[in-house]
Amino acid sequence: MGIWTKKETMINRILPIPFIVLAVYQWIIIGERTKHALWMWLKFRDYGGGGATDIRLDTLGVGVLVSLGAIFTALSARNRIQKENESLSGRLLKLAAVMLIGGLIWLALLLLSPFAYVVK
Repeated sequence: MGIWTKKETMINRILPIPFIVLAVYQWIIIGERTKHALWMWLKFRDYGGGGATDIRLDTLGVGVLVSLGAIFTALSARNRIQKENESLSGRLLKLAAVMLIGGLIWLALLLLSPFAYVVK
């Protein structure tokens, strides 16, 4: 069966797809906010204090909670799938979790920088 183990069902084969899509979507959003923050800083840096991007508190809260839930679910599913051997589904779930964790770290660094602030 190639790279798929014989014990994997169709569910296990498609299980990583939503997590990978969510991780890519998270990086698109965080990348857009980072690009906007840098653009605002470049645009307003000569006008008495660089510009910054704003991130809404409710959007931030939902994003962080969904990301944490997806990380927990992906790692739980990975552990359930990989009881005996390393499979492609398990590796993809681990990749999705690492991408989500990396996105949260990047978001935290953006919020700690002077380029972004949280609004209500």
